[in-house]
Amino acid sequence: MFIAFYKIDLARGHCGLVVWWVIMSATKNLSILPEQFDDFIYNEPIKTRRNKISKYSLKFKRRTKMEKIITDLNLPDIQKLKQLCKSISALELIMEQEWEIRYYSYNPSWDVDEEVFEMKNGCGEEMLILFSKHGAVISGVNNECFDWENDSPKVENLAKGLPKQFDDFIYNEPIKTRKSTFCIWRTIADSEWQTGETIVPDGSEDILYLLDGNPEKYVEFCEDYYEKEIPLDIVERIYQAEPISLEMIYKLNDEIEDEDIEIIKNELEEIKYPNTL
Repeated sequence: MFIAFYKIDLARGHCGLVVWWVIMSATKNLSILPEQFDDFIYNEPIKTRRNKISKYSLKFKRRTKMEKIITDLNLPDIQKLKQLCKSISALELIMEQEWEIRYYSYNPSWDVDEEVFEMKNGCGEEMLILFSKHGAVISGVNNECFDWENDSPKVENLAKGLPKQFDDFIYNEPIKTRKSTFCIWRTIADSEWQTGETIVPDGSEDILYLLDGNPEKYVEFCEDYYEKEIPLDIVERIYQAEPISLEMIYKLNDEIEDEDIEIIKNELEEIKYPNTL
């Protein structure tokens, strides 16, 4: 089994490899970690983020060789994808009150008539999905698939054929700095998702994993990332955009305190997700 310990390089927005430790065993803990790495692994920020980020990311790197290209992925249409992104974001703000630790979030005020769904795992995988009156465009990056030495792939190649109305989003910050390994778009007039040039691997299968609308995948995600078992039926109801009630919140996260409810209510209203709180 392979375990990778990473140090976050905030300046470049990706992970620098500190040590690649090969363990020829089935252990799932750090009990045999050499003592010289203790200060790094057992203190902040890894103390908080170790289980949340590393375990989940590594699991899904083992799950796939990332050889599936984006055109094979089963993305829903624009409106269904937008609702799904809001549903996932609603679940996230219930599961984790600290915004910086959330895997997924939704910004309903990215710009005039523009909303953005964001995924970040803090360890080299990021995604932004822009929703506008023109349609939707997805930019994602897996730093293991990006050639930093040669600055490749070029976003202009990934976005070849991209409608001009999406240019400001794709060619400016934060994507300009974060880079991309895949780009997908769909206008309101399109019958399917489009791509420019693609690379293999591009990291898209892992990054877009939850976006096929299968609620069982979010339950699995929570078990790995938040280390919580949550009821599938509640997730299914939220995936169907059912208003979130107080009872649903407590069934999803029994660590929620009374003072958290008002914060959750405000955040749900901010992303325009219905609730009865």
